[in-house]
Amino acid sequence: MMRVRPETRRWAESINPFFIALPAYFACMALPLAGLRTFADYFTASYIVLVHRFQIAGVVVFSFAAAISLVIRGRRQLVVNGAMLLAWSVLIGWYGLSVFWSVNPVMTAVYVVVTTVVIAGCTIFWSQSNEAIEASASVAVIAIGLGMVYLASSLKLGERSFGGVTPNEIGHFGFAAIVLAYLSRKPAYILGALAAGVALIAFSQARTALLALLLFLAMRHLVTPFITNRSRLVGACLLGGAGACVFVLVAPALIDLASSFATRTLGVTDIARSSGSGFSGRERSWEIGRALLSGHTLLGYGYRTRGSLDFGIGGIETNVHSGLLNAALDTGVLGCLGFIAVMMTATWSLLRSWAEARSEPDRLAGCFLVAMWPVLVVEGNYMNFAAPSSFLMTLFLAGALTMRRTERVSAYTASEESGDGGESRRSPRTA
Repeated sequence: MMRVRPETRRWAESINPFFIALPAYFACMALPLAGLRTFADYFTASYIVLVHRFQIAGVVVFSFAAAISLVIRGRRQLVVNGAMLLAWSVLIGWYGLSVFWSVNPVMTAVYVVVTTVVIAGCTIFWSQSNEAIEASASVAVIAIGLGMVYLASSLKLGERSFGGVTPNEIGHFGFAAIVLAYLSRKPAYILGALAAGVALIAFSQARTALLALLLFLAMRHLVTPFITNRSRLVGACLLGGAGACVFVLVAPALIDLASSFATRTLGVTDIARSSGSGFSGRERSWEIGRALLSGHTLLGYGYRTRGSLDFGIGGIETNVHSGLLNAALDTGVLGCLGFIAVMMTATWSLLRSWAEARSEPDRLAGCFLVAMWPVLVVEGNYMNFAAPSSFLMTLFLAGALTMRRTERVSAYTASEESGDGGESRRSPRTA
């Protein structure tokens, strides 16, 4: 057997395939939007085909980079968190089982495979060193910025968007850029992304993106600094659970309050959007969703069947503007609860890593997952790989799958006991 020199191995392991793959993914999400000269273009068959091709290219590039990374670094770098593996396995298994009762089994089967591949690729992403993760995030921020500049220069500026691009999507690109800038840990990137991202959110009047951003910043700067051990984390989780219970009890009033706050903050000028209940009167969409769920409460219609013609009951819209309700329509209440369990388990695991080992990437991932709850309530994406913030949600959920945090906790504790001042804090994700 041919022996590989140590310096050659070190050089190979220093290669970061995600340095290209992560920005390439976001570029694939932004570039086809340049074809939307008018809002009517969004509904043309040719545009839908174009978008699907770019989405597939983005998934392939990202997954291919994950495979290369796994080959270069070897499986020894990828240790899995058992609790998260169990939660994900149950959820993906349920998605797979829905093929048997799906109204479109082929679509469901394809999306189950794609979901599994993307989650695996996202998990491998977190097996990198902190420095490699930060470098990937830095280039992704630049890619999003260049993409938005390209769209603004190639499409006609409208009241809230570029050409026919959905305004909320513009806002979520801004939100994603800010989160990735924090992940890069570069002050200049953070300040620049905050300025540009807030400008995009204000321009597009994306209210859910604004609420998610405010919640992310509050978690990052006000809440997590006080989570210094597991006891405080438990206390924070209990407070969060109490808040969730209050929300469930008075959800309509809180949604109206949040909508009113975001509407006034962003200066929403569209009368249709500033009137009605909830976000743009979405209670009507939620009523349709609940009606469609009748008779399919436990099992749903099959994973990711909302875009299927077979699911279009009487021509009624199938995007009910709620990720949680869409999850229930796809895989029933059982599947929706499974997704919520994955979200909660991942958030706990990531914030525990911050509390015990001061892992900054895990801190940001946990903050982001908390911030995504308003989006899941009032926007339709929950496992969507073509929406910037939804893809980041999948990326950060997969981050909880890696077991590197157990090694970081042990190393950090040992360093504290030995009196070295916790020098292991800066790079807890050892390569």
